[in-house]
Amino acid sequence: MKYLSQFQRFDWDRFAEGKVFLTTGQRPWLSRDTGATLGTVIEVVVHQDKTVYARKDGDTSTNQYEKIGFKVPKAVTIPAETQVRPVDAVATIWGDFRNNLSVKASDVEVVQRPVPARVV
Repeated sequence: MKYLSQFQRFDWDRFAEGKVFLTTGQRPWLSRDTGATLGTVIEVVVHQDKTVYARKDGDTSTNQYEKIGFKVPKAVTIPAETQVRPVDAVATIWGDFRNNLSVKASDVEVVQRPVPARVV
């Protein structure tokens, strides 16, 4: 992901402002140590990114279409292409280049359900 260094003391609310997250899937959240199920990872993509970033000259990049997993400590089932937002999100930057994001939340709130496809 790009521009994460601007959020060293990571402010999830500020980062999420201007973004729309759509679900792409889900999987079990497993403990790296024991393999035990801790909950569910709701996989999302940044569908829209209107966040204002401090950029270098000529850079027009955003985080649109970047993938994020919201780790929720319970079983959750949400259909694909549902607009969601994490509840009580706590995000941490990690990785050699500090370009990865881990997001834990108490729950995931459905903002808008997917529109059913029309059969023509």
